[in-house]
Amino acid sequence: MPLTHAGSSTLSLRRSVAHIRDLLMHTGVLPQRDRHLLVRFAGKWLDMIKFLLPVYATETDSGDYTDAASSVNLFLASAAHDMELTKGTNVDVAWFAPLHDLVERAAAAGHGDHSISALTEVLRKPAQKA
Repeated sequence: MPLTHAGSSTLSLRRSVAHIRDLLMHTGVLPQRDRHLLVRFAGKWLDMIKFLLPVYATETDSGDYTDAASSVNLFLASAAHDMELTKGTNVDVAWFAPLHDLVERAAAAGHGDHSISALTEVLRKPAQKA
């Protein structure tokens, strides 16, 4: 195992690994890393989602996706960047494939410049013919 944060993330004994990582950071073998960093970012992200959900609900209810703060094309363009960011980490990004497929389908359906809430149109089942 390489003596890196990414290398230590591959080990399965979490408490033991956390203790060893702390010792290696304390002795200077590994650079210092804020273990609560994700919590701060996740909190800010959740606050943003809490703010945006009513906006997306209004767009979805009205069917008007033209006022796009975050467009389908923006998500499509960032997909490759997101995958690049995860290289060298121990993060399973398999969950990303269905989301990326959905975003591609929305762009192909003409929603590229629309709000990301337009994904609901792609998820909607076609009306049943009588």
